Amino acid sequence: MIWATVAFLVAFLLISSSSRALFVLWLGQAGKWIGDWAPFSYLIIFLAVAASIVPVYLMMHWPHRVEPVNPMEKYKHDDVMPD
Repeated sequence: MIWATVAFLVAFLLISSSSRALFVLWLGQAGKWIGDWAPFSYLIIFLAVAASIVPVYLMMHWPHRVEPVNPMEKYKHDDVMPD
């Protein structure tokens, strides 16, 4: 759902030529920064991606809650004489 929102926002940003130029400038500066700070920037990008993937993995593999057994269930009996 968040990807659809981001794609919708980017589509509207790219409609105008001035916002498109600003968006391309930001991407160029980000690429230059990644190249200039190569080992450090890769570590930051890896941590940002891992920070979004690890919680999803934990939620998917978290143990399910087991409902407690009612101890009085074994004493439950059906009516001997139906109405």
